[in-house]
Amino acid sequence: MDLSKESDKINKEISKTKKESQRLEVIIRDTETRDKKINDLEKKYEQEIEKLEKEAHNKEKDIASRLVKLEKELKEFK
Repeated sequence: MDLSKESDKINKEISKTKKESQRLEVIIRDTETRDKKINDLEKKYEQEIEKLEKEAHNKEKDIASRLVKLEKELKEFK
């Protein structure tokens, strides 16, 4: 009778441990999915920043060349 009770107790613990293990696996998968989404968003953010920096640089170059052109025209006008 004692062995039967011990066996039941052990089986309950095993069942409890399996349920907890499954719950933790779900949490781990969810966390991995969230981490992947965060990494993807960070990459997109960095790409967008890089794109905007290039655009800003190109606009600065364009403005600088326009200024040079306008300065030349102004000198010629004077």
